[in-house]
Amino acid sequence: MSRDDFEKRLCITYIDEATVYSFDSVVFHAVVSMTTSKQNYIENIEQQWIELRRNHNIPDGECLHFTDIKALLNPAYFTRAPKDRNPAMERAFCASEGVVDIDKLHAFYSDVIKIIHDNEFVVQATGRRFIKNQFFADKLIRKYNNGYWYPIFREHLDRMAYYLIDRSYKEHK
Repeated sequence: MSRDDFEKRLCITYIDEATVYSFDSVVFHAVVSMTTSKQNYIENIEQQWIELRRNHNIPDGECLHFTDIKALLNPAYFTRAPKDRNPAMERAFCASEGVVDIDKLHAFYSDVIKIIHDNEFVVQATGRRFIKNQFFADKLIRKYNNGYWYPIFREHLDRMAYYLIDRSYKEHK
């Protein structure tokens, strides 16, 4: 295989986990990934993301968690202790202390949607609902066992592998 073919087939994947919901006796966990070609990521997504951060005054190195942005819409957020708030997101999306600038927020999400629409990538999600079990909550067990997360992550990686093998096969054919 030539170096160009090798480079063409390389992909970049971002993966994250989330607790979708948790009630008294059940919890739903999910692992989600976004995969795109290395070339598309470097030439398009990375550049558009840098521009998005610059246009919306989000400092380099500042983690951009959408849950932190969503939290700004909850009035109770502004009653939190300063250590439990995200000052960078407040500077980017608030007109003044405790007042979210809806136009800035709308413009930000419109730009994110444009990036999504303008790029090719695959999103995969794997989730599972569990009955809460005291066994997995025990600290000693959690030290040696990932409890709920391991089977979801394993299943997700299996699905990712199938997708990448299928993609390579179709490209080769």
